[in-house]
Amino acid sequence: VPPPLLLSAVAARLGRSRFLNSLLDRDGLTRLLTHTAFLERARAALALKQRHEDKLSAWVMIDLDHFKAVNDKYGHPVGDRVLGALAALLRRRLRQADTIGRYGGEEFAVLIEDLPEADSTRLISRLLEEFAGLEHQVAGGGSFHCAFSAGVAMLQDNMDLDSWKKAA
Repeated sequence: VPPPLLLSAVAARLGRSRFLNSLLDRDGLTRLLTHTAFLERARAALALKQRHEDKLSAWVMIDLDHFKAVNDKYGHPVGDRVLGALAALLRRRLRQADTIGRYGGEEFAVLIEDLPEADSTRLISRLLEEFAGLEHQVAGGGSFHCAFSAGVAMLQDNMDLDSWKKAA
């Protein structure tokens, strides 16, 4: 096999493999990390904390308020747009180094690295205000607002993954 052809074939297969792996790790609707991929990143943060006690990591759980009512009143396509709007806001406002995932249904999770608890809480409060101010359009020209609730938990030395998640 001529070397250029071999290199081309290997590069194409690597590209396809990376693409397929990204599909496994990303939620189809929001393009955020899946539950499983997010937990893998959280485990990595936990392992890093065990090696470096001064490492700061915050787990943020976000839950859309009254999301079932949104789906019931406006329909699932509108609910999907609300989920997409929150995902887009999180991607725009959080740092590239932060980890964002769709934890399940209307729940999202974020890992914020190297930011003290007060700053992490302030950041999430600003996101809450910004999201609550967004207008979500419905057929017929109407609109509505949606909000979320969030909990922030800093990773402590004595925590395991489950206790960190529950604290958030």
